Amino acid sequence: MDLSSLNINDLKNLQRQIADTIVSRKDRLKDEVKNKIRALAADHGLTLEELFGSRAGTPAKSKLAAKYRNPNPPHQTWSGRGRVPQWMRDPISQGAKKEDFLIK
Repeated sequence: MDLSSLNINDLKNLQRQIADTIVSRKDRLKDEVKNKIRALAADHGLTLEELFGSRAGTPAKSKLAAKYRNPNPPHQTWSGRGRVPQWMRDPISQGAKKEDFLIK
């Protein structure tokens, strides 16, 4: 195909068609690979969930239980991992202790 003979609109249309074709072929290829992996796993008595966790491709994340609670409002909780929430940082900077917020 001689692209030099096409005008801008024709080139843009061709570009869109190529992009759409790439996306659809990738989707089809993903489905084919997933089906092959499922079949292989099934041949060995396994499921994708057993191999890859609850969401295939991403490990399952379990929600941690709350370890600390804001006394006011009590619906705000924190597991003790990650950044200390603002509702806890302010009182601690004024002399409170983390233990004051422990859920008993």
